[in-house]
Amino acid sequence: MKKLIAILVSVNYGDILKKVINYNLKIVDELIIITTPSDTTTINLAKKYKITYLLSESCYENDAPFNKAKMINIGLKYIYFNYPNDVYLIIDADIILNKNIRNYISIVNNDEIYGANRYIIENINTNITKIN
Repeated sequence: MKKLIAILVSVNYGDILKKVINYNLKIVDELIIITTPSDTTTINLAKKYKITYLLSESCYENDAPFNKAKMINIGLKYIYFNYPNDVYLIIDADIILNKNIRNYISIVNNDEIYGANRYIIENINTNITKIN
């Protein structure tokens, strides 16, 4: 069975990431975090949970205020090399994955890219509001 690998960029979002990380670690086989060397909160969180993390300043290259795509590409290169035959998710640091996501992934075409609806969760245990 293929592994489910999630990558996420968390630059100065460690305070938010720590609220959702426990949920996502129960769902994915591997979580890869991409952050900057100065983001000690996210680095320490990754170390605490024994999560692979990659460090880069490429999000600020060419005087960019923040180029998330460059950071995602670092993560993609890492997983393409280390997990060439598995399933990849690109998620944000504030995302809680659906506990049934593996059911959806089992029916997808590996040559396609998929998106999902985003919901606002006021409290993890209660109300969910869909964002259109």
